[in-house]
Amino acid sequence: MERMMKFIKALVLAVILVVALSTCMNPFDFVAAVTDEVMVAKDMYLEVTEVTPVKNTAAFNPETPILIEFDRAIDLASVTSSSVVISPAENWPEPTFDTGTNTLMIKPYSLEGGAPYTITINSGVKGIDGSVVRTPYIWNFSTDNLPTGGLVIKDRLTLSATYSTIYTNERYVDLAIEANGVVNQMRYSQTSFLKANDTLIWETVDDLKEDYELELGSDGERTVYIQFRKYSISPAIDLRTEVKSDTIILDTAAPVVTLNNPPTYFNGEPGGWTSDISITEAGSGVASHAWSRYSGTDVNFSTTNQLNTTVTCSIEGSTRIRLAVKDTAENTGFYTSPAIPIDLTDPTAPSVTGTASPGTILPSYSWTPGGGGNGTYRRNLDGGAWTEPATTPYSSASMTFGLHTFYVQERDDAGNWSSSGSYQYFYYPTYLRPEQASTGVSRQPLFVFGEGEVPKYTTCQIYGGTDSRKLELWTPEAVPLVKTWSITWATIAAQRVAPELLPGLTKFYWTFVLLIREEKLYTSPIYSFTTAKY
Repeated sequence: MERMMKFIKALVLAVILVVALSTCMNPFDFVAAVTDEVMVAKDMYLEVTEVTPVKNTAAFNPETPILIEFDRAIDLASVTSSSVVISPAENWPEPTFDTGTNTLMIKPYSLEGGAPYTITINSGVKGIDGSVVRTPYIWNFSTDNLPTGGLVIKDRLTLSATYSTIYTNERYVDLAIEANGVVNQMRYSQTSFLKANDTLIWETVDDLKEDYELELGSDGERTVYIQFRKYSISPAIDLRTEVKSDTIILDTAAPVVTLNNPPTYFNGEPGGWTSDISITEAGSGVASHAWSRYSGTDVNFSTTNQLNTTVTCSIEGSTRIRLAVKDTAENTGFYTSPAIPIDLTDPTAPSVTGTASPGTILPSYSWTPGGGGNGTYRRNLDGGAWTEPATTPYSSASMTFGLHTFYVQERDDAGNWSSSGSYQYFYYPTYLRPEQASTGVSRQPLFVFGEGEVPKYTTCQIYGGTDSRKLELWTPEAVPLVKTWSITWATIAAQRVAPELLPGLTKFYWTFVLLIREEKLYTSPIYSFTTAKY
């Protein structure tokens, strides 16, 4: 209900502003005002509900974290030194956010003692719902004159001004130390100690301890503890901070890089060769990958900075490839291949033969190598999926009506495939009447040349005559085969082209052509028959 009222209010304001605009109000003020009201209506403004220290606190302990409570969850990545501005500027480690209370905690390393501070929260801080701060939230406080400080263990290769380094591959690190002006002594150790401990020696403050040696032992966590104090003999002052610490993980083990599919050759196939890499590392995480040609003939990498890559080649020769894997601790592991021959020459296509057309429903094929291959074959029918390996001879599964093409390719040792050798075969269910060289055939014969179901749109043409070298078209209009593989003499005679079949041992020759949608699929051999005497 409250949101609805806000929305109605925004609409009313928009109408008022339209009227004002018509009286020459600045249009940019109008747009900003409407945008603001819409944001309010949609509850898209992030609000600060409580802060610690509260406004105008006079003696805030610099050891205490700064707490900022919001009215909703925020995007922690939006919290930076630019969106939460501490003035005078202070370094602080990565902040934390409590989603249960919607509270942001910032703990500067060394707020100055007895000093005024101003904190500004601006629109750079964003809620996880995209909401923003409507106007900067600003408050002031002053710190108590107490000591404080902090420590960051830094890998010397990856020094950071703000955040600690998590991993290192060196036993010698730098200790970055920050202390406020109240501090005049500090002490540190890799062994934990109590706040009131009086056996560990104090020393003067130093902001950087270079080449600090971590304890010997196997890889793992190393922690350095530190304490600060304000100390004076006269007057007697011993104001100590809590014992603080920072931890770094010592990782000296290089990643182990394993190639699970080492190539014996590179070839000219379009897909190239794709790696399958496994990496075992100590836990710091992989920071980078780098593929390269180690030596020999140039090759092409689909990517050089990913775990896996695809290699293609355009020049024959021999090459070695390498993958370098670096972890977060700066350790580098390698896989370097042995010499890999590059063969881009395809074998010659096999020579394929097969069963003569057309009546065998299970045709057989055989093939012989064309040269350059290693006797490994693959096959497919009519451009379908390849079956590998294939052996000769091969008997096909049941065929469907029509023209079929059987393909065979041969591979060489490098994996190059030849072009296809092929054999074409036309299948229809033969059941010939009149049979070849039959005698005593009726002068009005029934031509039958198949059995079973007739495929849709199948038509037939018949040629005939007494001279096998000069057959005439008896069916200028192709005859549809609707139900059977047969054509009556009456159907042929109706086209008024075929001659009358005379009796008396006259030998006739005939052949037929099968078509689908007027596309010629098959022409039969020439058959003969002799008519009856009477």
